[in-house]
This record gives sequence, C-alpha cells and structure tokens, in this order.
Amino acid sequence: MNENLKTSQAGLDLIAKWEGVILHPYVCPAGKKTVGYGHVIKPSDAFTFPLSEYDATDLLIEDIDD
Repeated sequence: MNENLKTSQAGLDLIAKWEGVILHPYVCPAGKKTVGYGHVIKPSDAFTFPLSEYDATDLLIEDIDD
C-alpha cells in the first residue's frame, strides 16, 4: 500500500453519496452486520446507536485509511 495516497474531501463526499448512511446496525447484502457508510461491525467495536453522522464519517475515514 502506498502511504502517500490520500482520499480528498471530494472523494469522501462521492463515496458517502453513493454508499449512503444508516446510523443503526443492519445486515448488508453480503450478510454482514454493518453501520454507517458500509462499516462492517467487528467484535471489538463498541458503539452506541444510533451513531451520529460525525461518528459515521469518522468510521468511513478510518475504513479508507485501512
């Protein structure tokens, strides 16, 4: 992975627009428990629901960084 690559704000906005946000847990088409902008919930995740849009955006940024 190239650590010098970054997603611009325009890129984040595009992903958010097409992914959509759901602030409570749901099962995605792949059968995974998911929240926010497509964040797959891990056993170590601890959230209070509903998420705020701020927290959902933070998760999106973390997922992209991974």
